[in-house]
Amino acid sequence: MTAKIFRITIEVSNLDAASAFYTTLLGDPGKRHPGARHYFNCGGVILAVIDPTQGGMKPTPLPKSLYFAVDDIESVHARAQKLEALAPYAVHGQPAAEVIKRPDLGHLSAGAEADVAVLTLRKGTFGFLDSEGSKMTGTQKLECELTIRAGRVVWDLNGRSGRMWTESTK
Repeated sequence: MTAKIFRITIEVSNLDAASAFYTTLLGDPGKRHPGARHYFNCGGVILAVIDPTQGGMKPTPLPKSLYFAVDDIESVHARAQKLEALAPYAVHGQPAAEVIKRPDLGHLSAGAEADVAVLTLRKGTFGFLDSEGSKMTGTQKLECELTIRAGRVVWDLNGRSGRMWTESTK
C-alpha cells in the first residue's frame, strides 16, 4: 500500500493569528478544535495549526515550503502575495511572486493543446528500482504505449500510430 499524507502539523505561538492567516490564504474558515488546534481540510490532507505554548512548550520551526494545489491559482496567489507569504527566493528561475503557472508542465485549460498518454496495465513479475538502486518486485506495471504532446506523437512503443507496412507507399 502506498502511504498517503493524512495531516501536516504547523506549530505556532498565536493560534488566533495563525488561524486568521490560513483562513485568508485558503479562503476557508477551517474548524477550531479543543486543545489549541485549528484544522483546515486541504483536499483530504488536514493542515493542523497547533499552539503548543498553551501546554508550556515552544513551537518548533516550520518547514521551508508548503505547496497547495488549487482550482483558482490567481486568487490564491494574490491572497498569498497580500499576506507576504510567498517565498523570498527564486522558484524555477523566477521570483516566487511571479511563478503562478508552469506552462512547461502543461495544463488542462479549455482550448489548451492536448497532451495524452495511453497506458497499458501489464501483469506478470516485474522488478522496480528506486533512485538508490534498491529493488522491489510487483505483479503489475503500467507501461506507456503512446504519448502525444501538443497534438504530435512523440512516443509509440508498438507502432499504434503508424500505417501497416503492407499499406506503405513504395
